[in-house]
Amino acid sequence: MRECLVLSAAMIFLATPRLWAGSTTLFQRGDQGGVIVPFMIDGRGPFVMLLDTGASHSAITEAVVAATGARAVARSNVISPTDTTVRTIVAIEQLSLGPHSVDLILASVVPDGTFDAGGKIMGLIGQDVLAWLRYTIDFRRGEIEWHDRAPARVDG
Repeated sequence: MRECLVLSAAMIFLATPRLWAGSTTLFQRGDQGGVIVPFMIDGRGPFVMLLDTGASHSAITEAVVAATGARAVARSNVISPTDTTVRTIVAIEQLSLGPHSVDLILASVVPDGTFDAGGKIMGLIGQDVLAWLRYTIDFRRGEIEWHDRAPARVDG
């Protein structure tokens, strides 16, 4: 019985992501509940962007392109829930949030004011960036916990 209790406690400890958090980043909630965070692009910024776990592709506004000097590398059809448009694609050498960076991102360019009427949100970060990171979004505390490593596997 005692071994079972110790094994259960160890499994809970190893499976709890918060215990593996390396650092945290505070976020703001948007008008519709979105997670809004500051990002650095190629060492410039911070730029306020929407972290969108449901988006496959990242996008930045024309103002961010002008501020960072991101270079156009292609034009592509971009399909969204509302329409299909041809957008310029720019290369971002490094996108950073908190202690983590993702290199070589291709982002669509959208007009200023696309994400909010005031134009304060300057981009959207999708799974092309987020899939490379380990994190937990804690909505109660308003923070993102960044995980440095995966918990150890428990084989049994």
